[in-house]
Amino acid sequence: MQKIVTLSQLTYDDLMKTPAWMTVGDSINGMDIQIEAVIMDNEGNIPAHIGEVWCLCRAIFANGSEHLAICMCRGDSDERPLLCSVWNGTEDIPVILPPAPAMVLDRDGPAVFASRFNMSIQDAFPMTIIAIPHFAVAPAIRIVKMDVHGIL
Repeated sequence: MQKIVTLSQLTYDDLMKTPAWMTVGDSINGMDIQIEAVIMDNEGNIPAHIGEVWCLCRAIFANGSEHLAICMCRGDSDERPLLCSVWNGTEDIPVILPPAPAMVLDRDGPAVFASRFNMSIQDAFPMTIIAIPHFAVAPAIRIVKMDVHGIL
């Protein structure tokens, strides 16, 4: 039996050892979810029967800098990475973009995101996030490109 942890307990050390973690339980107190390491298929891919999976990702900023990230993907569909957060060396910074409400963008949007990396919006965006593990369901490589206006 795999060890079950909550998403908030997952570390980048965990993700470097096992780059994909699937949701296995309900949320705890409506906030945190239970996850366990994904057992990859014979080709080393996330199996097609896996639904929600949290993946180690690379975030590539407009200025060429790269950062570790975590995103939720779906192993059972062709969706791009969703719910992305990027590691700034101290904490995960969520990527919040339009069409989020103005109040949310003022508090957590692209300008705030860039500032948490001590850079300008132009240095951070457009940004590309690439999931490290590959998927059995095409496309095998999951990528999302975004700018200050939203998903490209």
